[in-house]
Amino acid sequence: MREGCPMARTDDNIGAVRLTIKTDKRVGYQLIRTSLGIGMSQMHKILHEYLAVRKLCTRKRSRSRIPLHQDNASYVPLDTTNNLETLGIVILTYLPYSPDLAPYIFPEIKEKHLGKWLTDAEEAGAAYESPSKRSLSGGGDTRYGTEIRVRDHNRERDCGQSGAKARRFVIKQFSDNAQRNLENERGDICPDFGVGLRADAAACALKTMEVFFLERRPFSFELISAVRTAWRGTREIFRFVHLT
Repeated sequence: MREGCPMARTDDNIGAVRLTIKTDKRVGYQLIRTSLGIGMSQMHKILHEYLAVRKLCTRKRSRSRIPLHQDNASYVPLDTTNNLETLGIVILTYLPYSPDLAPYIFPEIKEKHLGKWLTDAEEAGAAYESPSKRSLSGGGDTRYGTEIRVRDHNRERDCGQSGAKARRFVIKQFSDNAQRNLENERGDICPDFGVGLRADAAACALKTMEVFFLERRPFSFELISAVRTAWRGTREIFRFVHLT
């Protein structure tokens, strides 16, 4: 026997790797390496030289026969909802004026469970619920500009009030310029607010949207529609709306 580090390619390690693969065919390199405490090169030789394991890639399947529903279409009409229920598709409701929680919650969940191995669906669900509830209740960090303080029992009420407050704030900002446009018989009529809007009123709208974006206030579809109607033919407003 030579002195130095012992060999990792022993019969026990080879048998342990074979048993791990038989137990879970989706097991990865990192889990095998952590459980057995062997190096990456030795594990690679055990898998491919001793066990002759190959990595199989799934074949691309044709999805032409799978019914796809357009994401930009409305899910409210009765025919659409009945068709989705017939196909067994569950519709997840999204509250109006509700912030997008996915960019905020998912990185925190990923950090909390980095390197952990979950054995079943119940354990995975419990692991997901803990950081997501803490984030929704305001216990998360502020790396995304502001804390999202939303609770399940009053979320719909708060979002509705903030949306109404946003519309009142926009109408107040538009009132002076819109009234002047009506008196001069210039500008377009915006159906969302029922007031005349022209380029100067749209500039005020753009400033209002900038304030909303910096203060993380919720946007309303009426606001975006009013700005588009007021400043028709320019690309700056569409670029700003896309960035927000």
